[in-house]
Amino acid sequence: VGKARLEGKDYIMQPDDVVDFRFNV
Repeated sequence: VGKARLEGKDYIMQPDDVVDFRFNV
């Protein structure tokens, strides 16, 4: 299980999810 910051919240990635995160730094 992976965790990522999404809109200031902790987003728990589901096993079947394919999520593409793009960060503007």
